[in-house]
Amino acid sequence: MSAPDSNSGHAHDSAQNEGAAEGTRDPFGIDRLSVDYDYLLYRIQDHVTSIQLSTTEICRQQNQLVEQGIIGDAIDINIEEMRRILQKCEELETHFDMLDQIDSIVQTFRPRLDDIVREHRELTRNTERRI
Repeated sequence: MSAPDSNSGHAHDSAQNEGAAEGTRDPFGIDRLSVDYDYLLYRIQDHVTSIQLSTTEICRQQNQLVEQGIIGDAIDINIEEMRRILQKCEELETHFDMLDQIDSIVQTFRPRLDDIVREHRELTRNTERRI
């Protein structure tokens, strides 16, 4: 076996000395944390840019479809359908208003009906007493 190369030994010692020197210069690893943080911000910015490009392309395609009238027809059909639904809702609301009015009338009839029944009983009793 040959003896270790004196140059490779110095390189290893030099790397250890640099690591030790760096450890004494930055004992809490702030420099490494700063580099990691910068890289994270870069990745986030890259992701946001990617999303922005995708969104822009989708908007461009949708705008092109609208300009070609493909979506315009569908929108017009949907608007017409919504108008029909709103008309039916208004009709239902009118029917509910009518039901509320009928309920009010019925509520006023109950006391009247009770009065009539009571008067009828009294008349019947009075008539039976006379007979």
